[in-house]
Order: sequence, then C-alpha cells, then structure tokens
Amino acid sequence: MESKNKKILVILSVIAGLFVLIGLSFMVYRYFDQDKKEKEKIENEIVSDYATFRKKTEDFNEVRDIYYHQVANDLFLESVEEEYDHWKEIIQQYTNITDEVENSAGQLKNLCIDHYYEKEEIQNKCSSFVIAYETAINYYTKDLKAVNELIQTYQKENKENEKIKEFSFSYDYIDLNSDGKFVGKD
Repeated sequence: MESKNKKILVILSVIAGLFVLIGLSFMVYRYFDQDKKEKEKIENEIVSDYATFRKKTEDFNEVRDIYYHQVANDLFLESVEEEYDHWKEIIQQYTNITDEVENSAGQLKNLCIDHYYEKEEIQNKCSSFVIAYETAINYYTKDLKAVNELIQTYQKENKENEKIKEFSFSYDYIDLNSDGKFVGKD
C-alpha cells in the first residue's frame, strides 16, 4: 500500500509540476505579448507623429524660402526703414510655422531621443526627425539673430527711429540628441 501511495504522490506531483510550468509559460507568453503590443503601439505613434511633423517641416521650408528671398536677401542698413514692416509680416509667418514645428515635435522628442528601435524604418524616422528638428530650430535662430544684429547696428546709427525694434523669439540653438552637432547652425 505504501508503494501505491508513493506512486499516487509522484503522479500528483508530476501533474502539479505540469500545471505550474503551463501557468508560468502562459505568464511569460502574456508578458512578451504585452511587451510586443506596447512596442507596436509606440512604433505606430512614431509613424503617425512623424507624418504630421514632416508636413510641418515641409511648410517650414516653404516659409523659410519666402523669408530668404524677401528678407535675408535684403538685409542692408539702407533697407531697414523701408522694408521693416514687410519684414515683420514675413518674420511673423516664420515664427508661426516654427512654433508649429515645435508643437508637432513634442511626442517624437519623448519617443525618439535616447531610444533604439529594432525596426529600421522606425529608427530611420527618429534619425530623420532629429535632423529635421535641429535644422528647423537652428535655421530659425540663426536667421532671427542675423536680422536682430542688423537692427542693432541700425539703431546705433539711427537712435531717433523708435519704430524699428529687434524681433523677440523664444528659441536658441539646439543639439537635441546631444551629439555635439548643431545641425543647421552653420
């Protein structure tokens, strides 16, 4: 009888062990499945947000082209008084689109900076985002600093004209991924 009890105990132990292994396997599967779903969700967010961001950077490039042809090409002391009001309009458009680029970049900054993705497509979107973002912000900063430098020079020579003021802006040169390169600054 004792042998029969040992056999039943061994069989029950084996069955209990199988249940534990099946339970653990199921938990591991759920963990990896949940992790995979979370990664896919993040990757889909990057794809979606990048599409919006990319459109904003295309708009930025169009406005910067207008800025370049209608303001930057005419940055001379002799032009300041006559062109200042026109420059204000163009620079306001330029500032607005730069703000739109900044707003569309918010989630991508969180998802792309200091993260690596196995899918090459996602990693490429993040790399493209960093380059485009740095370029836009640094171009804008460089352009507005150039206009303000000209206005400072103009004001030194023409103190009586208080209508001409420097443009305020809330951006500075940026190295988003801390790689030591300020794309668009030079």
